Amino acid sequence: MRKTSFVAMVSSVLLLTVAAFAQGGARGAITGTVTDPSGAVIPTATVTLTNQDTGVTERTITTGSQGTFSATLLPIGTYRVEVTAAGFSKTAAPGIPVRVSETSFVAVQMKVGTTSTEVIVTGAAAPVEITNAATGEALTGNVIREMPLATRNFLGLLSLSAGTNSEFSDTTALGRGVTTIIVNGQRPVNNNYSLEGSTPTMSACRSLTT
Repeated sequence: MRKTSFVAMVSSVLLLTVAAFAQGGARGAITGTVTDPSGAVIPTATVTLTNQDTGVTERTITTGSQGTFSATLLPIGTYRVEVTAAGFSKTAAPGIPVRVSETSFVAVQMKVGTTSTEVIVTGAAAPVEITNAATGEALTGNVIREMPLATRNFLGLLSLSAGTNSEFSDTTALGRGVTTIIVNGQRPVNNNYSLEGSTPTMSACRSLTT
């Protein structure tokens, strides 16, 4: 089996929304608010998003007049959100997950102080997705190689994702056919598959299982 990563993204609203994510590969987003100790918003604060898995700073943005920020099309992984603003201590919120097709919300409350002082915030991310009904799952090459499969059709691993179900595998057709994945009651045609950042044809997916 080819060593590769496989991503399944499912939109419960419009296929066009899912297509936008597929064009950028495996992507998610982080949005949030920045406030002071009294709960008042802090505009023009600098927000730096660093991928903890790679050590790469993916985005540096500024909060708007309502103290909000939004960073879309971020590679999946775990992020450190670092916020600086004049008159406040530098505040960091590590361990923010970015999942396929989902948006993580982060609420950062800063403390009055100097930027040379760093405050670490835990539990800043919302535990559930609150901005989008779309769900997604990323399957890495290690998962595809190591998980036991009744056949060589790795599409069956997608049924491990939350809210999914599939038809029983035909073990007599080793490595052939297409596994039908149904997510949250949606039709299979509402699914979008991304293979290493691009959208393959289903015939290409089938060829990788043989």
